[in-house]
Amino acid sequence: MELHRSLMDVIIDIVFQYLAVERHAHGRDKHTGMMDAVVPLTASQCAVALYMGNVETFLTTPELARTYKTLLVESARNNNRRHQFTPLVAGYLQEKMKPEDIIRGFQARDWDVMKGYPEGATTNSHGGISNWKNCWPQFGAMEEIGMALALHGERNKEVDGTEIDPFDREWRFIDDTVGEILAAFPKLKVSLEHISTRRAAEFMAKYGSERLVATVTPQHILWNRIDWLRDGPRNELFCYPILKRREDQEAIQALLASGNRFVGAGSDSAPHPTTAKEGQCGCAGGVMSAHAMIELYVMAFEKIGALEHVENFLCVNNLHIFGKQPIPGRTVIEKCTWTVDSMITTSTGTNVHPLGYNPNPAKRMKYTWKVMEVSEAA
Repeated sequence: MELHRSLMDVIIDIVFQYLAVERHAHGRDKHTGMMDAVVPLTASQCAVALYMGNVETFLTTPELARTYKTLLVESARNNNRRHQFTPLVAGYLQEKMKPEDIIRGFQARDWDVMKGYPEGATTNSHGGISNWKNCWPQFGAMEEIGMALALHGERNKEVDGTEIDPFDREWRFIDDTVGEILAAFPKLKVSLEHISTRRAAEFMAKYGSERLVATVTPQHILWNRIDWLRDGPRNELFCYPILKRREDQEAIQALLASGNRFVGAGSDSAPHPTTAKEGQCGCAGGVMSAHAMIELYVMAFEKIGALEHVENFLCVNNLHIFGKQPIPGRTVIEKCTWTVDSMITTSTGTNVHPLGYNPNPAKRMKYTWKVMEVSEAA
């Protein structure tokens, strides 16, 4: 990474020598128009993106995953990129899934990792896992073929069905489940998705390795629950896992500032119609950040004084988990101020609220970096 400076020794732009990789995104469904609206945003900034399988029809078979990947490729064509874009797909793990189907889909590259959701913990997770030990046969098959397991790391219910406090769900999952999986399958590659707590940061600082990695979203670096709840809940920041305490945010920031190479970028950009995101009686969980993924991470790393680590975080760390190497290229990010001036509108007329937009121009979030160029290596 090159940092270009003015005469006053102020950084005015950044140049990456590699292209960014999005490790955790949501493309939603083609028929709603959502996919065509949001996938090109990611494709314009990133060379590779991993899309989650919790769509309307869960990606539980290789055939469904293959079809979905084809739709992602079609949607990605509508963008201004100067580089190749490769969508990857996470299958939707279920207890009844046959290990041989997991192997078949992975060997055919229909799906690239398997994603495990606790039942009822997040958007479209009602088909998720109620007892992780029921997935031991699937984990064994994945370990054998080198397929990674991505985990939505929250435990939302006790054994008796009692709901667990949302602020405690992540550390409960780490303490009760993650260690058990890692011990039972010592060669299984595991990614803890969108970590958000001090417990998770400490766990990764101690145990992060070639087989145990994590992703962090920009919102969990930039904000905490005080920011989210100040003057009433800020719906655009409501997500799963929810924003935590300041000490959790600071622990995540410290982990990234250390240059930990087992933690990488997974924005969890999650578009929802404004009718679901901005309702007065409930709010869909997800932050729509695909329009400015790189900018948000650069802002976050500047905030914590760790710009020297942002290129590895975005372009290098964790790629081995799904069989990729860093992709040579040129990404130029300029120091400047701009705002999001409109909603994202799908072909069906649905509006999506991008992070930072406000109908009142004076209340729009000020972005302080802007991607100016993304191109393949000559």
